[in-house]
Amino acid sequence: VALLTSVESRDRLPVGFTSKGSLILPVPVDCLAWTDGLMKFRDRVDLRAARREMLISGNATNRARKELSARGWKLNEKFH
Repeated sequence: VALLTSVESRDRLPVGFTSKGSLILPVPVDCLAWTDGLMKFRDRVDLRAARREMLISGNATNRARKELSARGWKLNEKFH
């Protein structure tokens, strides 16, 4: 477990950075679906890190899981 060293706001979303260089992105959604917006978000240059983890409060569709994973995002669902 790495300590959170900083928190920034990116397009009104809190983004945390850990002491090990990981990016942590909590997203309060019931269902994360694969959309054009998520596709653009997934590839944002300002969200690149050695490890990227998205924490969502609900579930993701199979397509969203697949596409995020293909770009190196770890997805944690039903995170409370």
